[in-house]
Amino acid sequence: MNSYRLLQKNVYHYSLAKLKKQGAIGVLDQLMEKHNISQSELGRVTGVPQATISRYINGTTKSLKFHSLKALAEYFQVPMEDIVLRRDDV
Repeated sequence: MNSYRLLQKNVYHYSLAKLKKQGAIGVLDQLMEKHNISQSELGRVTGVPQATISRYINGTTKSLKFHSLKALAEYFQVPMEDIVLRRDDV
């Protein structure tokens, strides 16, 4: 299995508990604040539904789909790993 497919599979199956433990919850908030963009606008420009963004930020989602993570990372011009794994300030 190539590394791209492996990353896709691993990111898709991250549990909310793992994301919280690694500090992912809050990174998206930080990026949105830094770029001065609302959930609604971010949803419009990335194609990720605003409800998905909201559930991720609020910690109610159980997984983050690969295509959503990819779209968010591309918009903010950061590696996908930064959104999933990063703990420090963006």
